[in-house]
Amino acid sequence: MLLREEYIAAFTHEDRVVRNTALELVTRCKAGGMDATRQALRTIEAHGFDGGFLYLHNLLELPLDDETSGQLLGLLFSDHHRGYSHLAFKWLITMAPVGFLEIHREAIRGLEKDYESFFPDNFIGKRIEDRLRLAATAPSELLRRLDELPMECSVPRPSYPVDLVNEANKIIDILADIPAFRGELESQANSWIALDWEADAPDIAEGEAPVLDNFWSVLFAVSIVGKLRLQHTIPTLVKLLSLDVDSMNEHVADALVEMSSIHTLQSWEEAYPKLEWHERLFLGGTCSHISEPGVDAFLQRLLENEDDPELFIRLMACLSMQPTERATETCAEFYRDYQDDPEAQEIAENLYTRHIVLDRSHADLKNWKKVSCDIYERFLKAKSSVSDFSFPEPDDTDEESLDDALLPWNSPAPSSKIAEPFIAPPKISRNDPCPCGSGKKFKKCCFTA
Repeated sequence: MLLREEYIAAFTHEDRVVRNTALELVTRCKAGGMDATRQALRTIEAHGFDGGFLYLHNLLELPLDDETSGQLLGLLFSDHHRGYSHLAFKWLITMAPVGFLEIHREAIRGLEKDYESFFPDNFIGKRIEDRLRLAATAPSELLRRLDELPMECSVPRPSYPVDLVNEANKIIDILADIPAFRGELESQANSWIALDWEADAPDIAEGEAPVLDNFWSVLFAVSIVGKLRLQHTIPTLVKLLSLDVDSMNEHVADALVEMSSIHTLQSWEEAYPKLEWHERLFLGGTCSHISEPGVDAFLQRLLENEDDPELFIRLMACLSMQPTERATETCAEFYRDYQDDPEAQEIAENLYTRHIVLDRSHADLKNWKKVSCDIYERFLKAKSSVSDFSFPEPDDTDEESLDDALLPWNSPAPSSKIAEPFIAPPKISRNDPCPCGSGKKFKKCCFTA
């Protein structure tokens, strides 16, 4: 299994590369908890937000309670800890208990002026109010509201209804945590996901009543089955990837990650070799979120049948996360032959961190360390020159876009740590495939603001 306790202890390691990689591995595999939160805060107290971790966005995956929320709020007020703390501020307003936000609302809003360059007008206030409003709404009313949203999304409009999709996801998050409503939520998901998702709603004339488009019902069902970890729906999720619809693919990938277990992987292993490239990319990426007995053997089997070089390297990077001797030696041997490939450098980071955490030696340890430190130095260099870059402006009406805009220049591409920072030309649209080759949308990869 993922070396959870060892990696969490490494959050405070003297080597920033080690503590950063440890944080990334713990949050990626959803192995965090309050102990991980407390350890991360110790690092921030000692080194500040700038010096603590290289990729602060990983903190957004850690939970907060009243005690740790108060500790984080105090750090945000400290001049010593300001720096690039805007993501930690977002961590507070996103993960702090609703009761804490209500009590400390004015103090939190008082910090907003320190982040004017990172947050659009009233972004913080709106997010806090939305959380308070939803928390105060009766669960039965939330369930009724969720049932309405597919029809509202079906209304003809010039752009994707991001606000409604975000509202649905927030409602699903709340209801999924209420045991008494799990049965009703599961029943709704099973009903929606069984709909004919390829049947588009007919065109209607302006002024006519909207007709339900099954796409939206299925889209919300995908989010529900992921939150509830309904593994019987995995075959349907795999089929949904064949739609090759950007928004659906992202929801399916998120649902598979939510279900993270060896059983998730085994459910689509047989189908994997027959899938299209983009489908294998999304499903293979699921492996990077799972670390438990049997995953290393599973990845070895996929690698035996994967002939695409890029996907092969990505699967190998996933294998480098697995804490087994077999995985270590397989990845070490592979890296010796492919160390000049930027996509392979994540392997060196993972192997270096594991050996340092476990206090083990290896013939290639010095080389892994050099590569890991070089990656770190390149990101620092990118930080010092980012003011010279020009990026597309996010869409102010798109909450997902607003979230993207909060990602700092030093956030890595989700799939791997690239060798050189990619500077996007202005002609690249936020929804275009990222030119770095990650297979993700530009706004989900190298885009920043």
